Amino acid sequence: MDELASLGKVGPLAGPAAAEPPPTPGFQALLERLGRHLPAARPQAPVRDADELRAAVAEADASFTTAMDLRRQLEEAFQKHLR
Repeated sequence: MDELASLGKVGPLAGPAAAEPPPTPGFQALLERLGRHLPAARPQAPVRDADELRAAVAEADASFTTAMDLRRQLEEAFQKHLR
């Protein structure tokens, strides 16, 4: 537990902007269809120490941020297509 205490304070993970409009029903259906074709997430190796925990959190945060950016871009393209 001493290793985890040495991590210090951890801030909140980045999330979608609060001003983002909710997805349209058609967009949600498109996301669901696309999601069916994605491979299942690979299982993660167990974290053995604080350095591995930091790396795992950083990787998860980067993956989440990338996914939200791609989602936003896909929704913008979908909205342009509807116009």
